[in-house]
Amino acid sequence: MARRDTEALRRLIHPAVVLVAAVEDNGKPVPQVSGFQQFLDQITYFPTVPRERMWNAEVRVSGPIATIWTQYDFHRGTEFSHCGIDSFQLVKTATGWQVTGLIYTVVREHCPKNPAGPPR
Repeated sequence: MARRDTEALRRLIHPAVVLVAAVEDNGKPVPQVSGFQQFLDQITYFPTVPRERMWNAEVRVSGPIATIWTQYDFHRGTEFSHCGIDSFQLVKTATGWQVTGLIYTVVREHCPKNPAGPPR
């Protein structure tokens, strides 16, 4: 993501991917749904370098499907933005594993410390 390598992302993410940000507005859930092109546009035109760091990943695989559940924090450059949980759904294709779905929480307070320390 930080390299804004859209070609690499095209190989890793299935074109039919669904991305859902589970955010709250005044304590009420407001899911924000986007598609593949919206995601690529966000990465490409982000005004600062986007940095997402993940840790404590739990991976489950059954034949051609997999799920990854992981804590993350997100920074705009070195400035903290939010944290949460990423939940990826993957499928094994002829070209390798691809993300078919991503749902994630967006939390701005009481975030756990990333074991790697502050971003560089």
